[in-house]
Amino acid sequence: MKKQLVLLLFLTIFFTQHSAAAESEHKYYYDLAIQGNEQYTAGNYDSAITLYSQVVNANISSANLFYNLGNSYFKVNELAPSIYYLEKAQKLAPFDKDISFNLEMAKDQIPDRIKDVPTPILAKSWSFIRNLLTIDGWGIFGTISFCIFILLIGFYLLSTNVSLKKLSFFLSMGFLLATILSLTLGFSALNYVKSKNQAIVFTGSLSVKSEPKQSSSDLFIVHEGTSVNVLEELNNWVRISLPDGNEGWAPLEDLKRY
Repeated sequence: MKKQLVLLLFLTIFFTQHSAAAESEHKYYYDLAIQGNEQYTAGNYDSAITLYSQVVNANISSANLFYNLGNSYFKVNELAPSIYYLEKAQKLAPFDKDISFNLEMAKDQIPDRIKDVPTPILAKSWSFIRNLLTIDGWGIFGTISFCIFILLIGFYLLSTNVSLKKLSFFLSMGFLLATILSLTLGFSALNYVKSKNQAIVFTGSLSVKSEPKQSSSDLFIVHEGTSVNVLEELNNWVRISLPDGNEGWAPLEDLKRY
């Protein structure tokens, strides 16, 4: 019994200290972000970038954080990292009007004018529905739907009224479908956020090749800040596609995936 108490005490102290350490670390990076905001407001954009980058390098993801860092880079005329972080911000908050506006403003600085191929209506509709809630939002919605489903099933099993049994059964099936759909959308949103099948050109001009080697022929040129889709990776080369459908190979070191 004494060993169990000692072990319990040890575990309590360990998790208390761990929780306190995590809270302290969280406060440290929160303070860095606040200092970054102050430097940005004061017009010290290089200092703001340094502070925001420390938070980002700690693997902390936030739409507001990426948005502020992207704006800071835009203020010092670094187009590629500006678009990179604004794209990351939009990935987390696709309906944020400020992010969309600033991203379009940054993209207007790119010399390339690439027309988008129309997205199929089903894919566009799925993306719109998926982005209605965050990953956590879909998880909460799914949990609530499942709890209501369980309650309705219980009511169906316990009720003696035939009409109420039918109503509770059909309602429970509706909430079961809502649970499945919300989980599917949640996993889709998670995969979308974690996927790195897009990239930003981080060099002044990039000659896209017909094969994954420098000696191959040039197909077309894209410039710094251009967004591309990454189709595959081979020996430090990536096959990319543009929104207009053009494809080719580019060195991975000239791109930054997100």
